[in-house]
Amino acid sequence: MTSEPVRAPGHNTDAAVTTRWSPLPVAAYMWSPSAYGTLVEAYRRDLRSLAVHLRLPPPSFFEDTGRRANDERPALCCLLDLVAGGIFQVVLIPGTFMFGTGAADVAAVVGHITASGCGIAQLAPPQE
Repeated sequence: MTSEPVRAPGHNTDAAVTTRWSPLPVAAYMWSPSAYGTLVEAYRRDLRSLAVHLRLPPPSFFEDTGRRANDERPALCCLLDLVAGGIFQVVLIPGTFMFGTGAADVAAVVGHITASGCGIAQLAPPQE
């Protein structure tokens, strides 16, 4: 497993990406305005559990943490480039709300991922 800062093509900021080889490459993406905290840790734990539940290998995490909602998301851009290149076959997310602040943004990202032949699996919504 390797972890190093990478720069998404055409972007000026680094993204932290952890990668590992797996027979069915799986990615996990999350965004949070906080770089640390219980929510970020809970999402990481829950996404790892989702991978186990789906009988997938541990995911490579792409995280845009410590960024405001309208900030550039270099980890997401990097993930989308890799998905388009056929590197990942499944993207795990807490929910599609991670992909943007509006319905059009979310639809564009979901469309990009699925058009590349990659699946999306998300956590179940909280029970009321």
